[in-house]
Amino acid sequence: MNNDVEMYEDEIDLRELIKLVWDNKKLIFSVMIAALLVVFLYFQFFYTEIFKTESLIQLSNVGGVYSEPLSSMNYIKNTDLVHNILNELNQDYSLQGTRNFLDRNITVSNIEGTDILKLELKYKDPVIAKNVLVMTINDFKKSSQDYYNQIINNKNEYLDKLNSEEKVLDTEIKYISSQIDNYDSNNLNTAENSILYNNMISKLESLRIQKENMMVRKQNLKEEILSYYPVKVINEPYYPEMPVDNQLMLKLAIAVILALMTSVFYIFFREFMKEGEVETEKEYNKEYNKELKKERDNIRAPESVFKIESKK
Repeated sequence: MNNDVEMYEDEIDLRELIKLVWDNKKLIFSVMIAALLVVFLYFQFFYTEIFKTESLIQLSNVGGVYSEPLSSMNYIKNTDLVHNILNELNQDYSLQGTRNFLDRNITVSNIEGTDILKLELKYKDPVIAKNVLVMTINDFKKSSQDYYNQIINNKNEYLDKLNSEEKVLDTEIKYISSQIDNYDSNNLNTAENSILYNNMISKLESLRIQKENMMVRKQNLKEEILSYYPVKVINEPYYPEMPVDNQLMLKLAIAVILALMTSVFYIFFREFMKEGEVETEKEYNKEYNKELKKERDNIRAPESVFKIESKK
């Protein structure tokens, strides 16, 4: 029976809450419209659209700065480099402003487990965003290409040196071989001639071993040169046509929801405060009536005593 009464009371409370909300529908709609208007005006007059472009570059494998992700990232985010690029694009930035620009607008990260860097640039002007990233990559690519060419040239020079040494060995091998072929076997009877002949055989064998080793070194060097590659741009920076955070409809929907929640909370809170004031006023009236009754009783008591004494 008690449970039925509680359920009935809850149902009455729910109806009262719904009625309370309905009675204040004008307030709720006004707050929602105001919130929509504020968000719309903000997007129209104060919101700055931000555009993002990005690129992927593969680092070189020749070693040095242009093969190390951390060193390459530091090169790309060099303050002087970006400062000069911004000046070329007529963007007035101080050195400190350029540092702030780098911290806020340029992100360089290494894709884990690879030698690929991901570059992202965000800016209010899509043309400037693309051009800054293109010019930064071009500078990095040019410097890395110069370093790559230097390494390859050094390797090729060393390969040419090995080829020259191989020709010298071929000449010596040919000469000693001819000496051995033309050596008079009749002269081998003496111990001195026998030693001389054996020395030529040993030297020829040594030269042939040197040549084999040199050929191996040459082959390894050729394979090493062929395996090298410079910095490559996998994805060129693109022109960003749409801003990255222009979700006006989403922002309006969030504003409506927040306005609805805030207005309903305000209505419930206001009603709660009213009920509290009513209860306080009732308690005050109750206490006041008690005090008033006591005063009346105190006034009546002496009169009763006086009447009784008069009768006596």
